[in-house]
Amino acid sequence: MPRQSPTRTLWYDPTYHSLSKILLLTYLFQLGNYPEVPFEYYQHRNPYKKYDDQQLRRNFNEPLHQNYDYIDLWSPDRFDVYPDSVAIRNNLIFIALISGFSFTCWYFFYPERVAAPRSYPYGGLYKALGGSEEDKEVYQVSDTIFNLC
Repeated sequence: MPRQSPTRTLWYDPTYHSLSKILLLTYLFQLGNYPEVPFEYYQHRNPYKKYDDQQLRRNFNEPLHQNYDYIDLWSPDRFDVYPDSVAIRNNLIFIALISGFSFTCWYFFYPERVAAPRSYPYGGLYKALGGSEEDKEVYQVSDTIFNLC
């Protein structure tokens, strides 16, 4: 049996003709004489440029991409993906701005005390309430609330 040439071997090799290559060749030859229009989202076109159809941002007799329904102005929005470092930086800036604004409001607009702390005669009410000298701290007026300001 004669040996086959390498080109023939490649031509009949099933790994050479994978499904993706067949689909790519089929895709390229399906358009015929229709021009290959670049894949460009219409919502990314310049909105200030003059178009025949200003709302859809296209001109008369402009060739359409074969996936025009996917990339026209009424298609779902396309969002650009940013790296994690940019997202973290933006979130930290947002948190810093909110924290700074909150601290400024707390520092400048904190309400004044509406009343002065009470002062009781004889060092507090421990005698009037029946306390002894040992329980003096229990009956004293706590001014820790007023010292927070």
